[in-house]
Amino acid sequence: MALNEQTDVKIDDHPHVVEGSEESEIQKMFSGSTVFLTGGTGFLGKLLVEKLLRSCPDIKKLYLLTRPKKNKDIKKRLQEQFDDVVKFIFHGAATVRFDEVLKKAVEINVRGTREILKLARACTKLRAFVYISTAYSNCHLNEIDEKFYGSNLSEDMLINLVENMDENTLKNITPGLLDNLPNTYTYSKLTAEDFVQKHSQGLPVLVTGGLGLLHSLHCNPQAIADMVPGDYVINGIIAAAWKTAKDYLGNYEHSPVDNFPIVYNYVSSEQTPITWDSEIMYHKIIRKICEKYSKKYTKDLQARMYGGTDRDICIAVVEELKMPISADEFERQLNDLAQKMLPSAPLQRGAERLLTHLHDYKIPMALATNSTEQAVRLHATARPKLFGLFHHKVSVNDPEVFRGKPNPDIYLVAASRFPEKPKPRQVIVVFSCLVFEDSAVGVIAAKEAGMQVVMIPDSRLDREQTRQATLVIRSLMNFQPELFGLPPFDDIPKRKSSIESNPD
Repeated sequence: MALNEQTDVKIDDHPHVVEGSEESEIQKMFSGSTVFLTGGTGFLGKLLVEKLLRSCPDIKKLYLLTRPKKNKDIKKRLQEQFDDVVKFIFHGAATVRFDEVLKKAVEINVRGTREILKLARACTKLRAFVYISTAYSNCHLNEIDEKFYGSNLSEDMLINLVENMDENTLKNITPGLLDNLPNTYTYSKLTAEDFVQKHSQGLPVLVTGGLGLLHSLHCNPQAIADMVPGDYVINGIIAAAWKTAKDYLGNYEHSPVDNFPIVYNYVSSEQTPITWDSEIMYHKIIRKICEKYSKKYTKDLQARMYGGTDRDICIAVVEELKMPISADEFERQLNDLAQKMLPSAPLQRGAERLLTHLHDYKIPMALATNSTEQAVRLHATARPKLFGLFHHKVSVNDPEVFRGKPNPDIYLVAASRFPEKPKPRQVIVVFSCLVFEDSAVGVIAAKEAGMQVVMIPDSRLDREQTRQATLVIRSLMNFQPELFGLPPFDDIPKRKSSIESNPD
Protein backbone atom coordinates (compact mmCIF):
# COMPACT_ATOMS: atom_id res chain seq x y z
CA MET A 1 0.00 0.00 0.00
CA ALA A 2 1.55 3.29 -1.08
CA LEU A 3 1.20 5.99 1.57
CA ASN A 4 2.12 9.66 1.85
CA GLU A 5 5.88 9.20 1.64
CA GLN A 6 5.59 7.60 -1.83
CA THR A 7 7.11 4.38 -0.51
CA ASP A 8 5.57 0.95 -0.17
CA VAL A 9 5.08 -0.63 3.24
CA LYS A 10 4.30 -4.30 3.58
CA ILE A 11 4.12 -7.22 5.96
CA ASP A 12 6.03 -10.29 4.87
CA ASP A 13 4.48 -13.67 5.60
CA HIS A 14 6.21 -16.04 8.04
CA PRO A 15 8.73 -13.43 9.26
CA HIS A 16 10.76 -15.87 11.36
CA VAL A 17 11.17 -18.63 8.80
CA VAL A 18 14.47 -17.21 7.58
CA GLU A 19 16.99 -17.21 10.39
CA GLY A 20 18.37 -13.78 11.14
CA SER A 21 15.73 -11.96 9.08
CA GLU A 22 14.80 -8.56 10.46
CA GLU A 23 11.28 -7.54 11.40
CA SER A 24 9.56 -4.97 9.23
CA GLU A 25 8.60 -1.57 10.63
CA ILE A 26 4.98 -2.72 10.81
CA GLN A 27 5.86 -5.85 12.79
CA LYS A 28 7.96 -3.79 15.20
CA MET A 29 5.06 -1.38 15.75
CA PHE A 30 2.64 -4.19 16.63
CA SER A 31 5.17 -6.16 18.71
CA GLY A 32 4.02 -6.34 22.34
CA SER A 33 0.78 -4.50 21.55
CA THR A 34 -2.74 -5.39 22.62
CA VAL A 35 -5.29 -5.15 19.81
CA PHE A 36 -9.08 -4.78 20.14
CA LEU A 37 -11.16 -5.80 17.11
CA THR A 38 -14.88 -5.61 16.36
CA GLY A 39 -16.38 -7.54 13.48
CA GLY A 40 -13.74 -10.22 13.87
CA THR A 41 -16.15 -13.00 12.83
CA GLY A 42 -17.10 -11.31 9.54
CA PHE A 43 -15.47 -11.67 6.14
CA LEU A 44 -12.82 -8.96 6.47
CA GLY A 45 -12.54 -9.51 10.21
CA LYS A 46 -11.46 -13.13 9.81
CA LEU A 47 -8.86 -12.13 7.24
CA LEU A 48 -7.58 -9.41 9.55
CA VAL A 49 -7.28 -11.77 12.54
CA GLU A 50 -5.48 -14.38 10.44
CA LYS A 51 -3.05 -11.84 9.00
CA LEU A 52 -2.24 -10.31 12.39
CA LEU A 53 -1.64 -13.70 14.02
CA ARG A 54 0.44 -15.02 11.12
CA SER A 55 2.50 -11.98 10.21
CA CYS A 56 2.70 -10.20 13.58
CA PRO A 57 3.27 -13.14 15.96
CA ASP A 58 4.61 -10.94 18.76
CA ILE A 59 1.28 -9.21 19.40
CA LYS A 60 0.66 -9.42 23.14
CA LYS A 61 -3.11 -9.95 23.10
CA LEU A 62 -5.92 -9.84 20.58
CA TYR A 63 -9.40 -9.06 21.94
CA LEU A 64 -12.44 -9.85 19.79
CA LEU A 65 -15.84 -8.29 20.52
CA THR A 66 -18.52 -10.84 19.62
CA ARG A 67 -22.26 -11.18 20.17
CA PRO A 68 -24.79 -14.00 20.45
CA LYS A 69 -26.07 -15.00 17.04
CA LYS A 70 -28.75 -17.45 15.94
CA ASN A 71 -29.31 -18.61 19.55
CA LYS A 72 -25.66 -19.57 19.99
CA ASP A 73 -24.05 -18.52 23.28
CA ILE A 74 -20.66 -16.85 23.38
CA LYS A 75 -18.15 -19.17 25.01
CA LYS A 76 -15.80 -16.43 26.04
CA ARG A 77 -16.77 -12.86 26.82
CA LEU A 78 -14.58 -9.87 26.30
CA GLN A 79 -13.07 -8.54 29.50
CA GLU A 80 -14.19 -5.00 30.27
CA GLN A 81 -11.04 -3.88 31.99
CA PHE A 82 -8.44 -3.19 29.32
CA ASP A 83 -8.09 0.58 29.41
CA ASP A 84 -4.38 0.40 30.15
CA VAL A 85 -3.35 -2.32 27.68
CA VAL A 86 -5.04 -1.82 24.28
CA LYS A 87 -2.89 0.04 21.74
CA PHE A 88 -4.73 -0.66 18.48
CA ILE A 89 -8.48 -0.80 17.79
CA PHE A 90 -9.93 -2.01 14.48
CA HIS A 91 -13.66 -1.29 14.27
CA GLY A 92 -15.16 -3.33 11.46
CA ALA A 93 -18.47 -4.55 12.94
CA ALA A 94 -21.41 -3.53 10.75
CA THR A 95 -24.59 -4.66 9.10
CA VAL A 96 -23.85 -4.79 5.39
CA ARG A 97 -27.37 -5.49 4.14
CA PHE A 98 -28.26 -2.91 1.53
CA ASP A 99 -31.97 -3.30 2.29
CA GLU A 100 -31.62 -3.13 6.08
CA VAL A 101 -34.38 -1.19 7.86
CA LEU A 102 -33.16 2.24 8.95
CA LYS A 103 -33.48 1.54 12.67
CA LYS A 104 -31.21 -1.49 12.64
CA ALA A 105 -28.70 0.07 10.24
CA VAL A 106 -28.35 3.13 12.48
CA GLU A 107 -28.17 1.16 15.73
CA ILE A 108 -25.35 -1.06 14.46
CA ASN A 109 -23.41 1.17 12.08
CA VAL A 110 -23.82 4.56 13.76
CA ARG A 111 -24.55 3.94 17.42
CA GLY A 112 -22.10 1.03 17.51
CA THR A 113 -19.37 3.28 16.14
CA ARG A 114 -20.17 5.93 18.74
CA GLU A 115 -19.82 3.43 21.58
CA ILE A 116 -16.56 2.00 20.26
CA LEU A 117 -15.09 5.48 19.87
CA LYS A 118 -16.03 6.22 23.49
CA LEU A 119 -14.23 3.03 24.44
CA ALA A 120 -11.21 4.12 22.41
CA ARG A 121 -11.04 7.41 24.26
CA ALA A 122 -10.67 5.51 27.53
CA CYS A 123 -7.66 3.57 26.24
CA THR A 124 -4.72 5.58 27.53
CA LYS A 125 -2.12 3.74 25.41
CA LEU A 126 -4.02 3.92 22.13
CA ARG A 127 -1.79 4.32 19.06
CA ALA A 128 -4.34 3.91 16.27
CA PHE A 129 -8.11 3.62 15.92
CA VAL A 130 -9.03 2.24 12.49
CA TYR A 131 -12.64 2.61 11.38
CA ILE A 132 -13.28 0.19 8.51
CA SER A 133 -15.93 1.88 6.40
CA THR A 134 -16.81 1.45 2.73
CA ALA A 135 -15.74 3.24 -0.43
CA TYR A 136 -19.45 3.50 -1.27
CA SER A 137 -20.39 5.83 1.58
CA ASN A 138 -20.35 8.67 -0.97
CA CYS A 139 -21.29 6.66 -4.05
CA HIS A 140 -23.65 9.41 -5.24
CA LEU A 141 -20.61 11.52 -6.18
CA ASN A 142 -18.83 11.17 -9.52
CA GLU A 143 -15.41 11.57 -7.91
CA ILE A 144 -14.57 10.58 -4.34
CA ASP A 145 -11.49 11.98 -2.64
CA GLU A 146 -9.90 10.67 0.54
CA LYS A 147 -11.68 13.16 2.77
CA PHE A 148 -14.85 13.58 4.84
CA TYR A 149 -17.99 14.87 3.15
CA GLY A 150 -20.44 15.14 6.05
CA SER A 151 -23.97 13.87 6.59
CA ASN A 152 -27.32 15.70 6.46
CA LEU A 153 -28.03 14.77 10.11
CA SER A 154 -25.78 14.47 13.14
CA GLU A 155 -25.47 11.02 14.70
CA ASP A 156 -27.32 12.22 17.84
CA MET A 157 -30.33 13.42 15.87
CA LEU A 158 -30.40 10.27 13.76
CA ILE A 159 -30.11 7.97 16.77
CA ASN A 160 -32.89 9.90 18.55
CA LEU A 161 -35.10 9.50 15.48
CA VAL A 162 -34.75 5.74 15.25
CA GLU A 163 -35.10 5.27 19.02
CA ASN A 164 -38.27 7.37 19.40
CA MET A 165 -40.22 6.92 16.15
CA ASP A 166 -42.39 3.93 15.32
CA GLU A 167 -41.43 1.66 12.43
CA ASN A 168 -44.09 2.93 10.00
CA THR A 169 -43.08 6.56 10.47
CA LEU A 170 -39.41 5.66 10.04
CA LYS A 171 -40.22 3.75 6.88
CA ASN A 172 -42.06 6.76 5.45
CA ILE A 173 -39.28 9.26 6.15
CA THR A 174 -36.41 6.99 5.08
CA PRO A 175 -36.40 8.05 1.38
CA GLY A 176 -36.17 11.70 2.41
CA LEU A 177 -33.29 11.02 4.78
CA LEU A 178 -31.36 9.03 2.19
CA ASP A 179 -31.61 11.89 -0.31
CA ASN A 180 -29.16 10.96 -3.13
CA LEU A 181 -27.85 7.82 -1.44
CA PRO A 182 -29.20 4.48 -2.70
CA ASN A 183 -29.77 2.60 0.57
CA THR A 184 -29.60 2.62 4.37
CA TYR A 185 -26.20 0.91 4.38
CA THR A 186 -24.37 3.72 2.59
CA TYR A 187 -26.31 6.36 4.53
CA SER A 188 -25.51 4.88 7.94
CA LYS A 189 -21.83 4.43 7.04
CA LEU A 190 -21.62 8.04 5.84
CA THR A 191 -23.16 9.26 9.11
CA ALA A 192 -20.74 7.09 11.09
CA GLU A 193 -17.80 8.59 9.18
CA ASP A 194 -19.12 12.06 9.94
CA PHE A 195 -19.31 11.18 13.64
CA VAL A 196 -15.76 9.81 13.65
CA GLN A 197 -14.50 13.03 12.10
CA LYS A 198 -16.27 15.30 14.59
CA HIS A 199 -15.54 13.32 17.76
CA SER A 200 -12.03 12.01 17.27
CA GLN A 201 -10.07 15.08 18.32
CA GLY A 202 -6.92 14.08 20.14
CA LEU A 203 -7.09 10.46 18.97
CA PRO A 204 -4.98 8.79 16.23
CA VAL A 205 -7.93 7.89 13.98
CA LEU A 206 -8.17 6.88 10.34
CA VAL A 207 -11.03 5.74 8.14
CA THR A 208 -10.50 3.10 5.48
CA GLY A 209 -12.93 1.31 3.20
CA GLY A 210 -12.96 -1.74 0.96
CA LEU A 211 -15.90 -4.11 0.55
CA GLY A 212 -16.86 -7.24 -1.41
CA LEU A 213 -20.32 -8.78 -1.25
CA LEU A 214 -21.57 -10.27 -4.52
CA HIS A 215 -20.92 -13.90 -5.43
CA SER A 216 -22.77 -13.99 -8.77
CA LEU A 217 -25.06 -11.73 -10.75
CA HIS A 218 -26.52 -11.11 -14.17
CA CYS A 219 -24.89 -8.08 -15.76
CA ASN A 220 -23.27 -6.55 -18.82
CA PRO A 221 -20.03 -8.58 -19.16
CA GLN A 222 -18.14 -5.45 -20.24
CA ALA A 223 -19.21 -3.46 -17.17
CA ILE A 224 -16.45 -2.61 -14.70
CA ALA A 225 -16.08 -5.12 -11.84
CA ASP A 226 -15.51 -2.71 -8.96
CA MET A 227 -13.85 -5.18 -6.60
CA VAL A 228 -10.62 -5.51 -4.65
CA PRO A 229 -8.96 -8.65 -3.20
CA GLY A 230 -9.81 -9.13 0.48
CA ASP A 231 -6.22 -9.96 1.50
CA TYR A 232 -4.99 -6.75 -0.15
CA VAL A 233 -7.60 -4.79 1.80
CA ILE A 234 -6.38 -6.33 5.05
CA ASN A 235 -2.75 -5.57 4.23
CA GLY A 236 -3.79 -1.99 3.53
CA ILE A 237 -5.70 -1.72 6.80
CA ILE A 238 -2.77 -2.97 8.87
CA ALA A 239 -0.29 -0.76 7.01
CA ALA A 240 -2.59 2.23 7.49
CA ALA A 241 -2.76 1.54 11.24
CA TRP A 242 1.04 1.42 11.37
CA LYS A 243 1.33 4.69 9.45
CA THR A 244 -1.21 6.38 11.72
CA ALA A 245 0.53 5.21 14.89
CA LYS A 246 3.92 6.26 13.52
CA ASP A 247 2.68 9.74 12.61
CA TYR A 248 0.80 10.09 15.90
CA LEU A 249 3.84 9.23 18.01
CA GLY A 250 6.07 11.46 15.91
CA ASN A 251 3.77 14.49 15.89
CA TYR A 252 2.21 14.26 19.33
CA GLU A 253 4.20 17.12 20.80
CA HIS A 254 3.53 19.39 17.82
CA SER A 255 -0.04 19.03 16.57
CA PRO A 256 -1.76 15.88 17.83
CA VAL A 257 -5.24 17.21 17.01
CA ASP A 258 -4.95 18.80 13.59
CA ASN A 259 -3.45 15.83 11.74
CA PHE A 260 -6.24 13.32 12.47
CA PRO A 261 -8.47 11.65 11.43
CA ILE A 262 -7.02 10.42 8.13
CA VAL A 263 -8.96 8.83 5.25
CA TYR A 264 -7.61 6.04 3.04
CA ASN A 265 -9.76 4.62 0.23
CA TYR A 266 -8.88 1.11 -0.94
CA VAL A 267 -10.65 0.78 -4.26
CA SER A 268 -10.27 -0.78 -7.68
CA SER A 269 -8.15 1.08 -10.21
CA GLU A 270 -9.57 3.75 -12.48
CA GLN A 271 -6.74 3.23 -14.94
CA THR A 272 -6.52 -0.58 -14.94
CA PRO A 273 -10.14 -1.67 -14.53
CA ILE A 274 -11.31 -5.27 -14.69
CA THR A 275 -14.54 -6.14 -16.46
CA TRP A 276 -16.79 -8.96 -15.31
CA ASP A 277 -15.66 -10.82 -18.41
CA SER A 278 -12.00 -9.88 -18.82
CA GLU A 279 -11.01 -12.75 -21.10
CA ILE A 280 -9.71 -11.70 -24.50
CA MET A 281 -12.35 -12.43 -27.14
CA TYR A 282 -9.95 -14.43 -29.31
CA HIS A 283 -9.16 -16.82 -26.47
CA LYS A 284 -12.83 -17.03 -25.60
CA ILE A 285 -13.45 -18.37 -29.11
CA ILE A 286 -10.72 -20.99 -28.68
CA ARG A 287 -12.14 -21.96 -25.29
CA LYS A 288 -15.59 -22.37 -26.83
CA ILE A 289 -14.27 -24.79 -29.46
CA CYS A 290 -12.33 -26.80 -26.85
CA GLU A 291 -15.36 -27.11 -24.58
CA LYS A 292 -17.34 -28.49 -27.52
CA TYR A 293 -15.00 -31.52 -27.40
CA SER A 294 -14.79 -31.64 -23.58
CA LYS A 295 -11.25 -30.26 -23.59
CA LYS A 296 -9.99 -27.63 -21.16
CA TYR A 297 -8.17 -24.61 -22.55
CA THR A 298 -6.13 -23.87 -19.43
CA LYS A 299 -4.77 -20.49 -18.34
CA ASP A 300 -1.25 -21.85 -18.69
CA LEU A 301 -1.85 -22.94 -22.29
CA GLN A 302 -3.57 -19.65 -23.05
CA ALA A 303 -0.57 -17.67 -21.79
CA ARG A 304 1.70 -19.62 -24.12
CA MET A 305 -0.48 -18.77 -27.11
CA TYR A 306 -0.22 -14.98 -26.81
CA GLY A 307 1.08 -13.40 -29.99
CA GLY A 308 1.10 -16.57 -32.09
CA THR A 309 -0.34 -16.78 -35.59
CA ASP A 310 -3.77 -18.35 -36.04
CA ARG A 311 -2.22 -21.37 -37.73
CA ASP A 312 0.44 -21.91 -35.07
CA ILE A 313 -2.14 -21.60 -32.29
CA CYS A 314 -4.49 -24.10 -33.93
CA ILE A 315 -1.70 -26.64 -34.36
CA ALA A 316 -0.46 -26.16 -30.79
CA VAL A 317 -3.92 -26.46 -29.19
CA VAL A 318 -4.85 -29.55 -31.21
CA GLU A 319 -1.57 -31.28 -30.31
CA GLU A 320 -1.44 -30.17 -26.66
CA LEU A 321 -5.04 -31.13 -25.86
CA LYS A 322 -5.12 -34.15 -28.18
CA MET A 323 -8.20 -32.80 -29.93
CA PRO A 324 -10.24 -35.33 -31.95
CA ILE A 325 -10.16 -32.98 -34.95
CA SER A 326 -7.40 -31.80 -37.26
CA ALA A 327 -5.70 -28.43 -37.05
CA ASP A 328 -7.40 -27.53 -40.35
CA GLU A 329 -10.84 -28.24 -38.89
CA PHE A 330 -9.99 -26.33 -35.71
CA GLU A 331 -8.92 -23.34 -37.80
CA ARG A 332 -12.11 -23.52 -39.87
CA GLN A 333 -14.26 -23.42 -36.73
CA LEU A 334 -12.09 -20.63 -35.34
CA ASN A 335 -12.66 -18.51 -38.45
CA ASP A 336 -16.42 -19.19 -38.42
CA LEU A 337 -16.80 -18.13 -34.79
CA ALA A 338 -14.48 -15.17 -35.30
CA GLN A 339 -16.80 -13.75 -37.94
CA LYS A 340 -19.63 -13.78 -35.39
CA MET A 341 -17.77 -12.75 -32.24
CA LEU A 342 -14.75 -10.59 -33.12
CA PRO A 343 -16.76 -7.52 -34.25
CA SER A 344 -18.12 -7.21 -30.70
CA ALA A 345 -14.72 -7.54 -29.02
CA PRO A 346 -14.08 -4.55 -26.70
CA LEU A 347 -11.13 -2.23 -27.18
CA GLN A 348 -8.45 -1.92 -24.53
CA ARG A 349 -9.29 1.01 -22.29
CA GLY A 350 -7.38 4.02 -23.50
CA ALA A 351 -6.83 2.70 -27.05
CA GLU A 352 -9.23 5.09 -28.76
CA ARG A 353 -7.91 8.01 -26.69
CA LEU A 354 -4.31 7.24 -27.69
CA LEU A 355 -4.99 6.68 -31.39
CA THR A 356 -7.12 9.82 -31.68
CA HIS A 357 -4.49 11.88 -29.86
CA LEU A 358 -1.65 10.73 -32.11
CA HIS A 359 -3.75 11.25 -35.23
CA ASP A 360 -4.70 14.79 -34.15
CA TYR A 361 -0.99 15.61 -33.92
CA LYS A 362 -0.36 14.02 -37.34
CA ILE A 363 1.81 11.22 -35.97
CA PRO A 364 1.82 8.49 -38.68
CA MET A 365 0.54 5.14 -37.42
CA ALA A 366 0.42 1.61 -38.82
CA LEU A 367 -1.17 -1.65 -37.68
CA ALA A 368 1.22 -4.63 -37.64
CA THR A 369 -0.33 -7.88 -36.43
CA ASN A 370 0.11 -11.63 -36.38
CA SER A 371 -3.60 -11.89 -37.16
CA THR A 372 -4.77 -12.66 -40.67
CA GLU A 373 -6.05 -10.05 -43.10
CA GLN A 374 -9.52 -11.56 -42.65
CA ALA A 375 -9.42 -10.98 -38.87
CA VAL A 376 -8.24 -7.40 -39.38
CA ARG A 377 -11.16 -6.77 -41.75
CA LEU A 378 -13.61 -8.10 -39.15
CA HIS A 379 -12.32 -5.65 -36.56
CA ALA A 380 -12.23 -2.80 -39.08
CA THR A 381 -15.83 -3.45 -40.11
CA ALA A 382 -16.96 -2.98 -36.50
CA ARG A 383 -14.92 0.24 -36.03
CA PRO A 384 -14.31 1.78 -39.47
CA LYS A 385 -13.60 5.29 -38.15
CA LEU A 386 -10.96 4.12 -35.67
CA PHE A 387 -9.23 1.75 -38.08
CA GLY A 388 -9.24 4.52 -40.66
CA LEU A 389 -6.72 6.41 -38.52
CA PHE A 390 -3.96 3.97 -39.56
CA HIS A 391 -1.85 4.95 -42.56
CA HIS A 392 -1.58 1.27 -43.51
CA LYS A 393 -2.12 -2.22 -42.08
CA VAL A 394 0.21 -5.22 -42.27
CA SER A 395 -1.05 -8.71 -41.40
CA VAL A 396 0.77 -12.01 -41.10
CA ASN A 397 -0.35 -13.17 -44.56
CA ASP A 398 0.83 -10.01 -46.30
CA PRO A 399 2.80 -10.93 -49.49
CA GLU A 400 5.93 -9.17 -48.19
CA VAL A 401 5.86 -10.89 -44.79
CA PHE A 402 7.77 -14.16 -44.96
CA ARG A 403 7.74 -14.99 -41.25
CA GLY A 404 5.40 -13.96 -38.46
CA LYS A 405 6.33 -12.83 -34.96
CA PRO A 406 8.69 -13.35 -33.10
CA ASN A 407 10.57 -12.64 -36.33
CA PRO A 408 10.84 -8.91 -37.17
CA ASP A 409 9.37 -9.13 -40.70
CA ILE A 410 5.96 -7.64 -39.89
CA TYR A 411 7.43 -4.57 -38.22
CA LEU A 412 10.09 -4.04 -40.89
CA VAL A 413 7.46 -4.18 -43.63
CA ALA A 414 5.20 -1.80 -41.69
CA ALA A 415 8.07 0.67 -41.20
CA SER A 416 8.99 0.53 -44.90
CA ARG A 417 5.53 1.71 -45.95
CA PHE A 418 5.51 5.01 -44.13
CA PRO A 419 5.75 7.91 -46.62
CA GLU A 420 8.84 9.45 -45.00
CA LYS A 421 11.64 6.90 -44.87
CA PRO A 422 15.28 6.61 -45.90
CA LYS A 423 16.21 4.50 -48.91
CA PRO A 424 17.16 1.82 -49.69
CA ARG A 425 14.95 -0.31 -47.48
CA GLN A 426 17.91 -2.14 -45.93
CA VAL A 427 18.99 0.97 -44.01
CA ILE A 428 15.63 2.09 -42.64
CA VAL A 429 16.08 3.94 -39.37
CA VAL A 430 13.61 1.83 -37.41
CA PHE A 431 14.66 2.94 -33.95
CA SER A 432 12.46 6.01 -34.47
CA CYS A 433 9.42 3.70 -34.48
CA LEU A 434 7.46 3.10 -31.26
CA VAL A 435 5.55 -0.18 -30.92
CA PHE A 436 2.65 -1.04 -28.59
CA GLU A 437 2.47 -4.77 -27.81
CA ASP A 438 0.57 -7.11 -25.49
CA SER A 439 2.44 -10.35 -26.28
CA ALA A 440 5.96 -11.57 -25.52
CA VAL A 441 6.56 -12.72 -29.12
CA GLY A 442 5.50 -9.31 -30.36
CA VAL A 443 8.00 -7.62 -28.05
CA ILE A 444 10.76 -9.91 -29.33
CA ALA A 445 9.82 -9.12 -32.94
CA ALA A 446 9.84 -5.37 -32.36
CA LYS A 447 13.15 -5.44 -30.51
CA GLU A 448 14.67 -7.57 -33.29
CA ALA A 449 13.53 -4.85 -35.69
CA GLY A 450 15.40 -2.29 -33.57
CA MET A 451 12.28 -0.56 -32.28
CA GLN A 452 11.25 0.71 -28.85
CA VAL A 453 8.37 -1.22 -27.28
CA VAL A 454 5.67 -0.22 -24.82
CA MET A 455 4.11 -3.41 -23.47
CA ILE A 456 0.62 -3.73 -22.01
CA PRO A 457 0.71 -7.38 -20.91
CA ASP A 458 -2.23 -9.50 -19.94
CA SER A 459 -2.31 -10.09 -16.18
CA ARG A 460 -1.90 -13.83 -16.80
CA LEU A 461 1.45 -13.34 -18.51
CA ASP A 462 4.56 -14.30 -16.55
CA ARG A 463 6.53 -11.23 -15.50
CA GLU A 464 9.72 -12.69 -16.99
CA GLN A 465 8.14 -12.42 -20.44
CA THR A 466 7.95 -8.64 -20.13
CA ARG A 467 11.65 -8.04 -19.47
CA GLN A 468 12.63 -7.11 -23.03
CA ALA A 469 10.12 -4.29 -23.36
CA THR A 470 11.35 -0.71 -23.17
CA LEU A 471 8.42 0.18 -20.92
CA VAL A 472 5.75 -1.92 -19.22
CA ILE A 473 2.44 -0.32 -18.27
CA ARG A 474 -0.73 -1.82 -16.87
CA SER A 475 -3.07 0.11 -19.13
CA LEU A 476 -2.93 2.45 -22.10
CA MET A 477 -4.41 5.02 -19.72
CA ASN A 478 -1.01 4.98 -17.99
CA PHE A 479 0.95 5.86 -21.13
CA GLN A 480 2.78 9.20 -21.07
CA PRO A 481 3.58 10.21 -24.69
CA GLU A 482 6.14 12.82 -23.62
CA LEU A 483 8.45 10.03 -22.39
CA PHE A 484 9.07 9.22 -26.07
CA GLY A 485 9.14 12.76 -27.41
CA LEU A 486 5.46 12.76 -28.40
CA PRO A 487 2.94 15.52 -27.57
CA PRO A 488 1.46 15.01 -24.07
CA PHE A 489 -2.22 14.26 -23.56
CA ASP A 490 -4.50 17.22 -23.01
CA ASP A 491 -6.70 15.20 -20.63
CA ILE A 492 -4.33 13.86 -17.98
CA PRO A 493 -5.88 11.00 -15.93
CA LYS A 494 -6.59 12.06 -12.36
CA ARG A 495 -5.02 9.05 -10.69
CA LYS A 496 -1.27 8.56 -10.45
CA SER A 497 0.15 6.33 -13.17
CA SER A 498 1.73 3.00 -12.30
CA ILE A 499 4.65 2.44 -14.68
CA GLU A 500 7.44 -0.10 -14.61
CA SER A 501 10.50 0.68 -16.73
CA ASN A 502 12.64 -2.18 -18.00
CA PRO A 503 16.26 -1.73 -19.06
CA ASP A 504 17.09 -2.56 -22.67
